[in-house]
Amino acid sequence: MACSKGGSTRNYMWPWIKAGHPLRVIATEDTEPDCMRALELVSSVDTKFVLADKVYDSDEIIFSLSSQGIGPIIPPRVNRNFQRLYDKNIYKKRHVIENTFLRVKEWRSLSTRYFKNISSFVSALHIHSISLFAG
Repeated sequence: MACSKGGSTRNYMWPWIKAGHPLRVIATEDTEPDCMRALELVSSVDTKFVLADKVYDSDEIIFSLSSQGIGPIIPPRVNRNFQRLYDKNIYKKRHVIENTFLRVKEWRSLSTRYFKNISSFVSALHIHSISLFAG
């Protein structure tokens, strides 16, 4: 867990299944880029597409997804020499993911990062996910 002026920080990433339900959680330190663990997240997920932000637009991620038969729906970064095409209609469905993150952040202890270690943070994230998606 990284320490900064404001205290300890962490990020969490989820691959998603239909209707925005979380499939797996990986918690990273705030100083570690999310794209470093992206391939680990989707390694054993059976899916047709991966929707992600521009942050995940790297040659390694795009090549790895394509070689697994997964269509990367990732908009290219502005500074790319070759602007890759992506399906903008499928990418619009990403709002379901963003809405789910908003629902998780309504739980104050997760959004303000009260937890002192990664294991209790991930445990609380699982508990909150169960309460959100059990119904």
